[in-house]
Amino acid sequence: MLVKSYNDLPSTIVIGGLYGNMQSLKEIKKYEKNNQLIFNGDFHWLNKKKEEFIAVQEFINNHIALKGNIEESLSNSKNFDNCNCDYPDYFPPEETIYSNEIFSQLKKTYLSCEDYKNDFDQLGTQLYIPIKNGPNIFITHGDLQSLSGWMFSVRSINKINKGEFLRFFNKVNADVIISSHTCLPVFCHATDTNGEDKLLLNNGAAGMPNFRNKNFGIIIRISSSKSIDEKVLYRKKIKNYFFEAIKLEYSNKNFIKEFLINWPSKSSGYKAYFDRIINGPSYDLSESMISK
Repeated sequence: MLVKSYNDLPSTIVIGGLYGNMQSLKEIKKYEKNNQLIFNGDFHWLNKKKEEFIAVQEFINNHIALKGNIEESLSNSKNFDNCNCDYPDYFPPEETIYSNEIFSQLKKTYLSCEDYKNDFDQLGTQLYIPIKNGPNIFITHGDLQSLSGWMFSVRSINKINKGEFLRFFNKVNADVIISSHTCLPVFCHATDTNGEDKLLLNNGAAGMPNFRNKNFGIIIRISSSKSIDEKVLYRKKIKNYFFEAIKLEYSNKNFIKEFLINWPSKSSGYKAYFDRIINGPSYDLSESMISK
């Protein structure tokens, strides 16, 4: 586990699930000047063009990054056809088929990028940030057990009781856990027996629509001051720091254009994601906000 301790944490943006969306990356670059950027995995996915893959990786290399299951799978020299997304049983089987087909094509791109093939080997899977007189923050891509774990999905969080939820935080000595992977956002809060607030933030995806009939991504902002940005979807103060889920409003028109060049009609990428890119998932903001 990577540990970065701070007396005062600078304003920080956590980006999960960029998925190779070049339009999302364009918007993220606007935060670079005044914020520390942390990428928590799956920054590659739909960017099977070599120049897009390199552009994403070169930007990532200038910032703090953790690998997701996609980066872990790409760097596995024996894996050519398994994204290791580990979809739960309630997903239709074709989701796994489509994802593995996407992965196979992305793997070819990865192998063609000789100068970047070793970059993932340097990335960790967990980041722990203790802040003096502030919260302890644990960041990973999946859950506490696996890069591809689904314990922080909305279905899993709704199924567990408050005690089970609080045990996540005890296991890693954290006040806040930040995750991604499941591609649907979850903002869950509980107060423990000592009166301390615990917060799980799953941003869903920075590079994909997250709610019904909405076409923005979501990133997480951490700061000692509130954002004046009207893009805030959710805000919770934990031990002197504000944790905010923020809209990442990229050009969906340009994203669709780039997406269709990479993944035309009848391709696996089109079958898996085009409807979501146009209409968003069958999921609303109100469903993502949970209190235990």
